[in-house]
Amino acid sequence: MNQKEKVEAIKRQLVVINKLLKKPENKFCADCKRPSPTWASINLGVFICINCSGCHREIGVHVTKIKSVNLDVWPNEVLKNFQKINNKIANEYWEYNLRNFNFKSIQNDNRKLIKFIRDKYEYKKWIDKKRKDPMTLIIQGKIKTEDEEEDDNSDNEKNEQEENSDNEKENGGYTKIYNKKMRMIKKMKVEIGKKMGKILIKN
Repeated sequence: MNQKEKVEAIKRQLVVINKLLKKPENKFCADCKRPSPTWASINLGVFICINCSGCHREIGVHVTKIKSVNLDVWPNEVLKNFQKINNKIANEYWEYNLRNFNFKSIQNDNRKLIKFIRDKYEYKKWIDKKRKDPMTLIIQGKIKTEDEEEDDNSDNEKNEQEENSDNEKENGGYTKIYNKKMRMIKKMKVEIGKKMGKILIKN
C-alpha cells in the first residue's frame, strides 16, 4: 500500500471510528479514564489515551496490539469487531472485580500506570472468571452489532412465517381429507337409514 492509498484507507476508517468515539462508552480512556482517547488495543477491543498506549507497547504484542485511530490503517475485520464492543463492555470483563479504585492516582504516575495495565490485561487480576473476554466472544460470533441482531430477527420472523404457512397448508390438507371422510360417513348413514326404512315397511 503506497502513501496515497494509506491516506484514503485511513479517511474511510475514520468515518466509522469517529462514530464509535462519539459513543458515551468510548469518550474516556478504558484504562486511566482520561477523556478523548486516540489510540486503541485492537485485540482487546478498547480505546485508550496516548499515555496508556505507551504502557501497552511496553507490555508487548503477546498481550496487546496498539494502533492509532488516525495514523494507522486498521484491518477490516478489526474495524467490524470494534462495532460490536466498547470500553464499557470490555471493562465489565477486565475490571469486573475492581472496587473503589482511584484512577486519578495513576494518571500522572507512569510506574503505577504500567503496573495497573499489566495487572489488568497480562495477569488478569480483576476479570470475570465466569466467562470469556468480549473479543473472544465476538470472534466466536456470540456478540453482534445492532444491524446483525436486526438481520437475525428478520430472518427468524421470515422462517416463522414460512413455518406457519407450511403448517397451515399441511393442516388445510388434513382438514380437507377429514371433511371428505365425514361427508362419506354421512352419506353412508343416509343410505343405511333408507334401507332400514324399507325393511321396516315390508315387515
